[in-house]
Amino acid sequence: MEIVEERGSIEHLLESLPREKDWVSNGNGFILYDGFWMPPKFLPRVLSFQHHYKAEPSDIFLITLPKCGTTWLKALVFSIVNRHRFSLSDSPLLRQNPHAVVRSFESDLDLQDPKSYLEGLPRPRIISTHLPYHALPPSVRTSGCKIVSIVRDPRDQFVSSWKFTDKVCHDYTTIRPIEECFDLFCRGVHNSGPFWDYFLGSWNASLERPDEVFVTRYEEMKVSPVSETKKLATFLGLPFTEEEDRERVAEEIVKLCSFDNLKGLEVNKQGRRPVGVPHEAFFRKGEVGNWTDYLTSSMADRLQKIMDDKFANSDLLTFYHPTNSNNEDCA
Repeated sequence: MEIVEERGSIEHLLESLPREKDWVSNGNGFILYDGFWMPPKFLPRVLSFQHHYKAEPSDIFLITLPKCGTTWLKALVFSIVNRHRFSLSDSPLLRQNPHAVVRSFESDLDLQDPKSYLEGLPRPRIISTHLPYHALPPSVRTSGCKIVSIVRDPRDQFVSSWKFTDKVCHDYTTIRPIEECFDLFCRGVHNSGPFWDYFLGSWNASLERPDEVFVTRYEEMKVSPVSETKKLATFLGLPFTEEEDRERVAEEIVKLCSFDNLKGLEVNKQGRRPVGVPHEAFFRKGEVGNWTDYLTSSMADRLQKIMDDKFANSDLLTFYHPTNSNNEDCA
């Protein structure tokens, strides 16, 4: 693997970065790189990706904080973009996990030959990452390519992350108590965190460059999936035609990519991703407001105060204010 010379060796860089404990009892901790936290094992691919990736105007980037609807967004965007290539009744999503049809460089990038790997991806390239907006390779933000992000109530995002971590690591270690993980989360110490910087980065970019950056809310997707899917298709430059509207193509895509449908497919009940995560771990509940079953009132208050402070000058505060909470499963 080629090392980015101006950053020195990866080993030296790792030693120089701030470090915090992670959410599992015997983990390798999180490192703070370029203003966000991540597992140390991701650093080689992050450096390689930032160095080698040259964006093209036709590229589509999905930037999502973990457990904010990444799997769902991958399925939807893939289906929108490829709806003339594959019939919905023969979609690759019926045979492959969404994370296999839309690659994430953190887990899939070939470190031995990153240039060939990136150049070999089918066009238009749809690439997913947990990198925050500010950490994307410079060419991504200057190429005119499309960037799609999804934000979610941090209370639900925390609970989903905690349950996901427990599911993934239970074979070899134990997750820390929810109170301890929650404290780390509130301090911004979680994969790709702090959540407030992540959400505000993509949100503000969408306000500044609405033709190139699109942000949807998980909660809005649950309430109005067809409407949001149509907005997404229009943003991508692939709006549904009048004929497709008559044939209810958007509705069929939403049905194919729904939580219940994807969870029920055999391919998502077995098998694992290259990084060892079982496919079934990506499908827990997909509910809005599930945090009320796990967070105490004092924990919820603490997180609300953080949101009140960090989102004070953003519409995100309006979205995630208690009076606007939706505790129903709208799937």
